Amino acid sequence: MDRYTNKSGNEYTLNAGVNQRDALQRLGKFEDMYDALMHEQHTIVSKMEALKAEGKSDTATYKQLFANRLKNTELLGKISIFID
Repeated sequence: MDRYTNKSGNEYTLNAGVNQRDALQRLGKFEDMYDALMHEQHTIVSKMEALKAEGKSDTATYKQLFANRLKNTELLGKISIFID
């Protein structure tokens, strides 16, 4: 992935040859991805709680949801390092 920005201290500027519209499109796509991860995480937790309430916490479905929750938790944790 080519960088659209240059970081100097706590400030970002657009790299030469990159227009603002392209940078905003990429930022918007990143925000969409983050929102989708958050939504998926909430959905996973809800499904896990329902399965647990039904006594199905030892099923393959529950275990797969658990693995997906861990994956999303790790991704969201890494992202949160860089955003406020």
